[in-house]
Amino acid sequence: MTTQCGDITYQFSAYLDNELSEAEKTRIDDHLKFCPACRRRLDALEKSSDLISAVLTTHPKVDFDKIWGNIEGRIHCRPTICQHLCTWIFKPVFWIPAGAVGAVVLLLALYLPVLKSPVPALVSRVEFVSSKTGNVMVFQSAKTHQPIIWIMDKPPKEKHS
Repeated sequence: MTTQCGDITYQFSAYLDNELSEAEKTRIDDHLKFCPACRRRLDALEKSSDLISAVLTTHPKVDFDKIWGNIEGRIHCRPTICQHLCTWIFKPVFWIPAGAVGAVVLLLALYLPVLKSPVPALVSRVEFVSSKTGNVMVFQSAKTHQPIIWIMDKPPKEKHS
């Protein structure tokens, strides 16, 4: 296939539809006399074109105006979802409860974190544990958090008289 074949094959459709000037048509005719590959391509394109036109002529023509009228009638008779929502949203009956619910949600969103976060106490703690072997007292300072541990002997038992 030569570059001339490439230029000619791009014009085959216009050639079959008689859309070329006489000079271009004679140039393609001259090329087809000497190029069997281009003749085969033109024959295949012509057969395809004949098949397509045969199919298009056997089916009845479609009345697009009637079809579009039906489609347009269906489109305009029902409100769209957006129009339906807008008519519902712009009613004051909707905004009063929605505003109340929004205010409650906003207050809860601001107040719940305050409730859940305990404020750390800056107080010293003392814990006392008693056992059979002795008493243990633990003191933890609020500033340093260092524990101080006291281990004490168990006090003598008091005698009951």
